[in-house]
Amino acid sequence: MSVPFTLKRTVPVRRYDLVATIAREEKRAEITPVLVWASARRAGGYSLDPAALASELLGPGAGMVTVANRLLLICRDLRLIDDNLTRLTEDGDRAARSGSVLQPDKGEWTIWACEDPLIEFPIVGVAPKAAETNGNEREPRRRDAARPRAEAMPDWILRAQDHSAVMLADGRLARFDDISAPAIETTANDELELFWSPGATPELHAVGVIGTKARVDQPLSVDGLPSRDQVWADLLGARNLSQRWDASRSALRIPFKATTSEDEKLNMRTSLAFTSPALDRFGEFQDMKVSNIKLCPDSEQSASEWARYQLVSQISAVQTEKAFAALTSRIRSAFDGWTVQFPSREMLARELGEKGVNGSRPRAYWALQSALDWSL
Repeated sequence: MSVPFTLKRTVPVRRYDLVATIAREEKRAEITPVLVWASARRAGGYSLDPAALASELLGPGAGMVTVANRLLLICRDLRLIDDNLTRLTEDGDRAARSGSVLQPDKGEWTIWACEDPLIEFPIVGVAPKAAETNGNEREPRRRDAARPRAEAMPDWILRAQDHSAVMLADGRLARFDDISAPAIETTANDELELFWSPGATPELHAVGVIGTKARVDQPLSVDGLPSRDQVWADLLGARNLSQRWDASRSALRIPFKATTSEDEKLNMRTSLAFTSPALDRFGEFQDMKVSNIKLCPDSEQSASEWARYQLVSQISAVQTEKAFAALTSRIRSAFDGWTVQFPSREMLARELGEKGVNGSRPRAYWALQSALDWSL
């Protein structure tokens, strides 16, 4: 199983005021039935004929065909039906299912945007412009203060023009019909934290506050995210550890002599710190520490050294022949795939006895020697 970890970074949110034509979702009781009808007609292989609309939806009457044609033209102007009045657009299909229509409105708007490869749609929030401020939503602009200068927005934001997306700020759909006018960038202290936990189903979340809205905690969808194994390989490569990774065991191969803590020696687990980890296409992330990484020996000799250390550390009760055999069997199973050599009880007791200083011998020695003295 791959190592679980989470990549994090903070993304600033930039705020702009401008005159634009932006469509937001609204209920349109006279439009939704037409879209549902159009969806059913196309599913059945029929054209969007005004006469059929009048007959099937509006009822009899000399002027109903004219009304039907007018409704279809309204749907076209709202970009819900294509220019040839033959099929629903993507927005039209969505509106037929949701009952809400994207209604364009030209006026003064405030938009919030983020430039980050993990946020595919650059605009994350939009709202009608509030009372004039000096870049601060709480303090009105002073009469004698210099008026900010309007400039063209960056190209990475303008790529949103003519496209629609669900806004992270409020979960509502918006379409940006015309945002080409010069805009005033105002001071904003907003930011989003991105949390990416690569996995079989990548988990990507944005958390923070945008404008005066409630706290944002929204999942993100990004095409082409690499798998957790791919990301992990890149992280290890940056630390020159790629050759030490055993993919079949999902463990880091190291010599026993390289272990530095009891957790590494006994539990065969370690932690790795990554400073400013960076990934191609996705940029740099905050420092992180990945814990509970499995370790495994890098050689047969290392496996035997590791197993012997664990054997001595786990000896507690009197080591009868049966108890010693069970203990060595259990430890040997933890080193499956390596040929582990254990000393006999007699040899291990002798080695431990020789290490005693001034008559002080480890507990394992007495557990072994007492059983040998009693021929157990």
